[in-house]
Amino acid sequence: MKYILLAILSLNASANLKSYVREYLKNSTEIKQAGYNFELAKLNFELQSDDKRPWTLSLLNEFNNVGLISNPNNPNLINTYKAYTSAAELSKENIYGGKFAITGSYIDFNGGTEYEGYNQEVSYTQDLGKNFLGRNDKMDKEIAAQEVYSTKYEFDAQRSQNVLELIESYFDYKKTKTLLNLKDEAKKRAVRRLNFVQKQVRDGLRERVDLYSAQAQVNSVSEEYAELESQLETFKKSLESKLERGHRFSDISLYRIEKIKLDPIEEGNIDSNLTIQALNKKLESLNKTVEKFDNSVFPTIELMGAYKTNAYSTVTANNGNVFSDGTFGSDNDATEVGLTVVIPLGFSADENSLKQAKINRMNTEYQQRLARVRTKNQLEALTNTMRLIDKTIDLVLKRHKLATLSVKEYNKLYSRGRADFDNVISAEERLINTENKYVEYISRREKLYFNLLDIYGKLEQYFY
Repeated sequence: MKYILLAILSLNASANLKSYVREYLKNSTEIKQAGYNFELAKLNFELQSDDKRPWTLSLLNEFNNVGLISNPNNPNLINTYKAYTSAAELSKENIYGGKFAITGSYIDFNGGTEYEGYNQEVSYTQDLGKNFLGRNDKMDKEIAAQEVYSTKYEFDAQRSQNVLELIESYFDYKKTKTLLNLKDEAKKRAVRRLNFVQKQVRDGLRERVDLYSAQAQVNSVSEEYAELESQLETFKKSLESKLERGHRFSDISLYRIEKIKLDPIEEGNIDSNLTIQALNKKLESLNKTVEKFDNSVFPTIELMGAYKTNAYSTVTANNGNVFSDGTFGSDNDATEVGLTVVIPLGFSADENSLKQAKINRMNTEYQQRLARVRTKNQLEALTNTMRLIDKTIDLVLKRHKLATLSVKEYNKLYSRGRADFDNVISAEERLINTENKYVEYISRREKLYFNLLDIYGKLEQYFY
């Protein structure tokens, strides 16, 4: 005869767990704390973007009142002058290794002669060496992007682990609550049995040794009940710590000792594992870092072009406005083109950075290989255990049916004087052991299922 099939993780049965998980993900402090590195990585990526290289305005105002000895051999030769200088520069860097700048400066000088002057300059500098056409800047942006992905997967993996801890505490509470209820039923049976034996002893139908055994059974069950109560309180506090609030958890239902429909053992690929994906992205980032530092052993080569204009006017000349005469387009102009090459002798700093980047990459490659091996072995062990538990649950259910019938029959035989009290106690212990085993197996099977989802990176998706 088939038992009624119940879905242990049906929408009704899992509604409470889903609400707890959603509340935890929304309000938990440890979830928010786990996201800090991800937020920092996003900020770093934004700083590498082109639109985060702003225009920069530099302003200068300076007044000099000088009366210094100009020649140490002639202390009487004093250089005396007053000068007021005002300048402004507007500049912007781009992701192609270039820098554009436009400047304007004004000077009002009074010392021997009096004059004022104004000049303007527009320039552009382009790196043609280690940062050729901004290749290192582009790599910085790509590195930052990969680090965002890596930290996102790390964050998701940590979130998944935190959720898994909540789920395991939930099922530990549910298991212990069920065991406590079963122990209460066993306690009631033991008390009824004790009352019956007391009456039998008073009537002279049984020996006092049976009474002592019945009393010992009640005490033993009561002791185990008290221990389970303590465990239940521990799991309750664990759940409350996760949810960061007090709660009765009366809505968590008990396991029923019936044949159930178990969630299927899902198939998947370990490449979807969040930790492995984080290491993959970290490795991509380190590959770019190695390439960047490999470029850095080249010298710095900068090509610069500039266009300048200026104008000066003495007080005696009074021949025009220096601002209009010194502005771009005036007759007083100059064009400059230059190439600067900077070659650090030895490249020791850049070479050490390259070596460090290669070591970090090699270490991450080892972590990736180890993570894949461990995840593969964990997955195989987990699925094998789940299949074994599925078979064992069916066997335990059959054993439970027989143990239940055995207790009933031995109680009947004992009441008729056809069985020893030890037989009754043994049958009762077998029933209790069978019930405990079933609840243990079911609880473990549920936790393993969610562990499986965690390995495949699908745990959080289950609750939305």
